[in-house]
Amino acid sequence: MYAIVVGTSKYSSPAISLTYPDIDAVAMANAVQQTAELVFTKERTHVCLLATNTTNPDSIPSKENIKAAFNTIAAQAKPEDVILVYLSGHGTTYDDAGKSQFYYLTKDMLDQVVSDPVIREKNTISTEDLSGWLSKVPALKRVMIIDACNSGKIADGFTNGKAVDPSQVVALDQMKDRTGMFILAGSASNQKSFEANTYGHGLLTYALLDAMRGKALGPRGLVDVMTMFQYARTEVPGMARSLKGIQDPVPVFPLNGSSFAIGISDSRVDIELGTPKPVFVKSVFQDSTMFFDVLGLGSALDKQFELLTVNPAQSAFVFSPIDYIDNGYSVRGRYAVDGNTVRVTGKQFKGKEFIGDFKAEGDVNNMKGLLKAILNQLEPFKK
Repeated sequence: MYAIVVGTSKYSSPAISLTYPDIDAVAMANAVQQTAELVFTKERTHVCLLATNTTNPDSIPSKENIKAAFNTIAAQAKPEDVILVYLSGHGTTYDDAGKSQFYYLTKDMLDQVVSDPVIREKNTISTEDLSGWLSKVPALKRVMIIDACNSGKIADGFTNGKAVDPSQVVALDQMKDRTGMFILAGSASNQKSFEANTYGHGLLTYALLDAMRGKALGPRGLVDVMTMFQYARTEVPGMARSLKGIQDPVPVFPLNGSSFAIGISDSRVDIELGTPKPVFVKSVFQDSTMFFDVLGLGSALDKQFELLTVNPAQSAFVFSPIDYIDNGYSVRGRYAVDGNTVRVTGKQFKGKEFIGDFKAEGDVNNMKGLLKAILNQLEPFKK
């Protein structure tokens, strides 16, 4: 088992940097390593992790390092082996002289514009690049997972999978007579692949890890490629809708190819995957006399939520500046100002479900203290 797992969170320009690709890549590398060892043994499982959260120059996801990882595997792999490629980060499509391709953006990109052919050549990985590098790898069992925007376009270059004479392949028993390239793209060619603070991962990666933990396994705990892909294809659209988004993973299976297992998941495997974080949406307050938010209390509370979630990977909850999402926490209330005293009465909801009343009191000149008094009455901040 050979795996190349790539996550690009940090780019040359902080303006396009992301939160979760590095986290996604580390989690996926760990999951692949643990589950594959139970099929191929530890000595025959080789996972190459390239991510921007390292100081090791050989492990940074530059185009040169990624290409080198493919070349290393090409020199070592045999036809009966498996190669898995996982890419998480920015992706885009570009039409060059009538030929549209998907481009994975490496760490050296300053923005997401790939119209310059020199930039495309130096700092992106195209469908053609991946196809060429993979063609040199003898392994006949191939899996590719792309958790990036517009990644559905990559499927266009890999739809001509063909069967190989089983007599040419010496495989493990459960993989006998099975071959081909299995691709799962995080989104269709005109869609975004979500970084979901709620889940602490990209949606596609979260669904795949969830499948590998036990939600979608084959007989005897086998991590079956097609079963895992179909689970993600089913789950991700609903996860995206809950966040007011659209994301439809694109699976591509080879012609005449049957699925195969890339690992086993049982009590020996520990894949960490947190429960989705609670989400707060925009707060609504009114002065009980004026019938609008004279003090700007709603905006001030939302700003406090933003400050508490400035590091989304470490925060205990998520704030989304929208009016409503299913199961999202919302805060609504009225207040009366009497001299310098502000008395607040309010209600908290989870989606459309009422979950409790609250009261708070503070000084009109001490908004910070008033906000703290409100927060202490809310779920999940109550003690």
